[in-house]
Amino acid sequence: GLVLSFTTLSVAAAFVSLLLWSSPSLAGSCDPSGPGTWSCSGAASGTASDASVAILSPAPVTIVTQPGFGLSTAVEAIRVDTLGGIIITDVNASSIMSSGGQGILAINDLSGAVAITSNGSITGADGIYVSNTGTGSTTVTSSGTVTGTTGDGINVTNDGSATDLTVNQTGGVISGASNGIFTTHYGIGTTTIVVAGDVNGATENGIWAQNFANATDITITQAAGSTITGYTHGIRADNWAAGAVSITTAGIINQTQTGAANNDTYGIYAYNSISGADITLTQTAGSISGNWYAMYANNQGSGSTTIISSGDVTAIERAGLYAYNAGTAQDIVVNQTVGTVKGGTYGVFADNAGIGSTT
Repeated sequence: GLVLSFTTLSVAAAFVSLLLWSSPSLAGSCDPSGPGTWSCSGAASGTASDASVAILSPAPVTIVTQPGFGLSTAVEAIRVDTLGGIIITDVNASSIMSSGGQGILAINDLSGAVAITSNGSITGADGIYVSNTGTGSTTVTSSGTVTGTTGDGINVTNDGSATDLTVNQTGGVISGASNGIFTTHYGIGTTTIVVAGDVNGATENGIWAQNFANATDITITQAAGSTITGYTHGIRADNWAAGAVSITTAGIINQTQTGAANNDTYGIYAYNSISGADITLTQTAGSISGNWYAMYANNQGSGSTTIISSGDVTAIERAGLYAYNAGTAQDIVVNQTVGTVKGGTYGVFADNAGIGSTT
């Protein structure tokens, strides 16, 4: 079933009119509660038997859940397409589930920002999927459970004039059949990912962040008590933009694919293209494990590379700590302050083809 809210702007009448279709057997639903605002209430009626909620609007859309709300659908559970910005807020531990589409699908074009907050359970092919080509930022905040059954737990793309991209996990679990968290930034701001719970990527990466075009820095921070697990990479950052990469961990990083032939396997992987600046990998506590490499930095840019290890670091096949600077890069600094560093071939490997020093 489908619940479709379609908002169109009537130029002649100079007001927004609303057309709403709904099923009389609907359990959990989102209904208009004011200009540009929808209130979601009612418990889910059963597994994949509720009507999907779809809101299409040229104006900003705000969705707020009420206590006891739930939704279980066969297609996208909640889909919002707008030209003016999206706010979805669930602080009532709602259960939002799709057996065949995204749990939450948010598509914003032309203008505005996207902000999604959830302390509940969101499940779908992708748990949360955001495409923002507006003029504002994208922020996804999760303290509950987000699950991507065939895709990613959280998948966010900024494009066009969209600005900063932020994924903030304050607790809970984010997991995906592919990636736990996957971000792609073609816009004009930074990418920031903060993790305080568990993140799992079953067949690809725990976290994968990519910056392109006019985007700038990638910053990834893991709190103590967190575990990030990925099949090919625990954390992967690819920076094709003009910024820096900074990854700081204090918990556990596990990369699970093994075997000498599987060389694209890293606990932490950071790459700067020729446009990039510094790479800084900092382990303040905890453990990092990888098959070929545990902590790996490849800096093709114009900045320096720093790796600091203050916990246990283990690579099965090659190096525990690996730093490479290409010809235009500057200094390499590798500093182990405490803990152990182990590799199948090297504990620490630093290769500086750049113009700076190696320490």
